[in-house]
Order: sequence, then C-alpha cells, then structure tokens
Amino acid sequence: MKDIRKNNYELVGDLGKHQVLWQMFAYISAIPHGSGNEATLANFIVNYAQNCFLVKYDQMNNVVVYLPATPGCEEWPSICLQGHLDMVCVK
Repeated sequence: MKDIRKNNYELVGDLGKHQVLWQMFAYISAIPHGSGNEATLANFIVNYAQNCFLVKYDQMNNVVVYLPATPGCEEWPSICLQGHLDMVCVK
C-alpha cells in the first residue's frame, strides 16, 4: 500500500492551499474500500477524527463525526453531509 500511496501523492502535486485536502483524498484512495470491505476505511476515519471531534461508530461500519459550530454560528441550523464509504470496484 505504501507504493500506491506514494504514487497517489505524486499525482496530487502542488495544489497550493488545497494540497492538504487532495493529499487526504490520495491517502483514502489507497485504502481498499470496495462494497463489503469498508472496515479499514471506517477505522481510519474514526482514528483520524476521534482526537478532535465526537465520533460514533457501529458494527456495520457506519461512522458519524460531529463537528462543533464555527464560533459565532452556534445558533445557526445544523448541516448534515452524508456519503458512502464503499466504492464500486471494476476490473
């Protein structure tokens, strides 16, 4: 996996202020996460987020990460972003 990750980072190149985002995308892309095989990616997200945020995780690999409001915006309505951990793998 290290070689794949290194190659993904090289593809990202220098993207200025967005480089951290694309490096994280490259790292996540190197973790196998086809349908039915999401546990490794779910564990990565939990381990990454739990140091700073409230995280809930269940045996079905559902992950919820709660981020606090930006200071001054605590009274604004909440926002929920939803996505899938699995990807369709085609050979």
